[in-house]
Amino acid sequence: MKGFDVAVIGLGAMGSAALFNLAKGGHRAIGFEQFEPGHDKGSSHGESRAIRLSYFEHPSYVPLARRAYEAWRELERASGETILTVTGILEAGYPGSPVVEGSLAASRLHGLPHEVLTGPKINRRFPAFHLPPDWTGLFQPQGGFLRPELAIRQFVRLAEYHGAEIRTRMRVLGIEPSTAGIRIRSEADTIEVGSVTLATGPWISELAPELKPHLRLTRQVLGWFSPQDPAFFTPDRFPVFI
Repeated sequence: MKGFDVAVIGLGAMGSAALFNLAKGGHRAIGFEQFEPGHDKGSSHGESRAIRLSYFEHPSYVPLARRAYEAWRELERASGETILTVTGILEAGYPGSPVVEGSLAASRLHGLPHEVLTGPKINRRFPAFHLPPDWTGLFQPQGGFLRPELAIRQFVRLAEYHGAEIRTRMRVLGIEPSTAGIRIRSEADTIEVGSVTLATGPWISELAPELKPHLRLTRQVLGWFSPQDPAFFTPDRFPVFI
């Protein structure tokens, strides 16, 4: 049985990034994906994902987000692809909105560039929006969007370049302890690894059944639309928004 330091099961956004960094760090790594990297059946599917520095959920996200921006630019330099596009991000809401107040607090705490805007000012500056006059918004110039499927493909390609073994269209049937570490049974064979990273998203309970009682899977519907007036939706006139 061929041995590896680590196996990554599931090569979506999280799994492919983990595999790339493991391989780049010199670990003998193998990645399993039951479909093709960048497929349309998981949580990483689609044209875009928003990215921002200030998080209304909690200020502790900001240092992680700063490092993420650095890492995305590193991936762009390594791949030669544009993955992160900066458009700014607008977070708007009714008076006292937790979204606006939370992001404002995080921006102030970490010294992030930002502007507080009234509803009418937002409508004038970004004419695709029609917000109520009593609303306020927080504009962060460093927000933008990522191209998730492209990122996944580049993570996997570069992981392979750094020595990782990639197995696509390959289901993992089971993982279990062994004398050497962990035994992985796939549709093709059985291998021994030192450790395993599970990044299988909604399929995780198949390999870690003890998690099943604690999980509730939900479908997150995303959509992309062609605007009737494209001039309103250029990056300088239409930021990512919440």
